[in-house]
Amino acid sequence: MVGKRLLLAAFLFLVPALVHADVFKKGGTGGGGGSGTPGGSDTQVQVNVGGSFGGDAGLTFNESTDVLTVGGAVVVSPQTNTGGGFELPECEGGASCDTAGNGEVWGAKLPDNANPMGSDQKPDLDCGTHTSGECIFPGELTVKGTNKARYFPAWSLNADATQCADPVATTLNSGPVEGAIVCTDNDAGTIYLSLGMPDNWDAGTLTLKIHAHNDNASPSGDLDADVSAQCRGDSETVSNTWGTEIALDIAFTTQNDLEQAESAAVTATGTCAAGDQLFVRYQVDATGTTTQVADTNILGLTLGYAVADHDEVD
Repeated sequence: MVGKRLLLAAFLFLVPALVHADVFKKGGTGGGGGSGTPGGSDTQVQVNVGGSFGGDAGLTFNESTDVLTVGGAVVVSPQTNTGGGFELPECEGGASCDTAGNGEVWGAKLPDNANPMGSDQKPDLDCGTHTSGECIFPGELTVKGTNKARYFPAWSLNADATQCADPVATTLNSGPVEGAIVCTDNDAGTIYLSLGMPDNWDAGTLTLKIHAHNDNASPSGDLDADVSAQCRGDSETVSNTWGTEIALDIAFTTQNDLEQAESAAVTATGTCAAGDQLFVRYQVDATGTTTQVADTNILGLTLGYAVADHDEVD
């Protein structure tokens, strides 16, 4: 089903360009099913070449696999169909692409919440060089995956209950009450989280972001930790074998400030696959930790990952 939606989205990108190139014609002898001898070779899309059927190896359609292949660039002029149809893509920030070749292009917008890309999704495409406001998509049109993030508040985390205490309700600077975990400056201080990964997870690397608060009158120094992970599928053994530890250090300078820090890419041990159970371990690094740990409230962790395709749900 996802593939069908992606094919539709790509088709909506390509239709305006193909119409502009006279690939599809309305009225005249080119309308309807048409007749005559096709030009070019098998699988080549028919185009109007000087009034006759023609084909080219750079524009083909494989009926068996439903794959449309474009060997050259696809040019889409920014415009909007105000009659209730889809909105043609335009470059982020206006009708023109970044002359340096940077920028993103929004996915097709369909009426009645029917956007096959999902309401918050857009393909990340290189606009390349542009002329008179036209966005040019060089080479193959590819819809990339999307980064996702899941926040785990302290209440949903599992602490070792000795060096990292179970979460307790904590009032932050006479304001909101949040669950918070407080760890000692000890290498055994550990926090765990677990997530059943979605069926469209790309089984790639992860990131972990810490959200913390320090209510010391004059906080200073770092809370240093290391992050590692393992993934396990059906009938695979859960163990104490973790992937390479990646540093996750957070610094404190001002009382009651909310501080956040994110790790570099974390690779889980195991043969990861979409739908696996992911286990993540956050472990205090006592050697590097210099902040007032008794005043440091760990409020939650955010797990970052990527999905292999676009969909409305994970």
